[in-house]
Amino acid sequence: MGKNSSIGKVFLVLSALIWGCGLVAQKNGMNHLGPFAFTAIRCSLGGVSLLPLVWFMEKKKSTSGKSSNPKPDRAVTFKASVICGLALAAIILFQQTGISYTTVGKAGFITGLYIIITPILERVLGKQISKNVWISAAIGLIGLAMLTLSGGIEGLTIGDVLMLGGAFSAAVHIIVIDKWVRYVDSVKLSCYQFLVAGVLYIPFAVIFETTTWEAVISCAVPILYTGLLSCGMGYTLQTLGQRSTPPSQASLILSLETVFTLLAGMLFLNEMMTGMEYAGCAVMFAAILLSQKKDRKL
Repeated sequence: MGKNSSIGKVFLVLSALIWGCGLVAQKNGMNHLGPFAFTAIRCSLGGVSLLPLVWFMEKKKSTSGKSSNPKPDRAVTFKASVICGLALAAIILFQQTGISYTTVGKAGFITGLYIIITPILERVLGKQISKNVWISAAIGLIGLAMLTLSGGIEGLTIGDVLMLGGAFSAAVHIIVIDKWVRYVDSVKLSCYQFLVAGVLYIPFAVIFETTTWEAVISCAVPILYTGLLSCGMGYTLQTLGQRSTPPSQASLILSLETVFTLLAGMLFLNEMMTGMEYAGCAVMFAAILLSQKKDRKL
């Protein structure tokens, strides 16, 4: 269990790294496509890219006769995929729309609020949350503020509100993944949830937006990154990582996405970090480490 838990946390850190760079790609993607079209294409691409892996895993299971999960019926897999897909669709659309109306730094901070929303939702659902998780969440929130609000808040925008919706959706997604990942094949769940999200937004893109092949081609790099890496790889790593990591700890580890977003901004958008932001990184890492401690070790 200990080894699996450590591997799971590595998967979650890799997810945060991929997503951190993905926010830059999402912002660039809005220069060419509307939010519905971009979301529909990237999610569909992410789901399709995982179909060969689903086929390979099924073939391997049938050959060996072994499976890491109990084999669920199709109805359970369908239900889990729809529920997780709806939560995923909400996250991506809120982010994709909101990033056009706010800065990358503020977007990273507001999205990162799921580190505190997740344990609150768990508590509402009746689950007991350990003391050190609450303390870690509070410290992590302070670190996020130091990272992205060192210049102060000039006022809320519609983009900020949309990003807050994304943070709430991310917390819901973490919780529903935790519920279903124990009963449904992880790779299938990751694949099918993207297909659900992609299919959901195709009619919205057709009705409310005008999309041309020239725009899609101009947006090829952001689409490929967010489709193949952010969707296909990032969310699959999240699903695998959450099999051995409690939701509250998973949300704290995944909140490192904010750190990686700022670093990606430095590399690709020529943004420089201040001393306060570096201190925020240190506080974030302290919160992550603290979240791994048992209450008796505090």
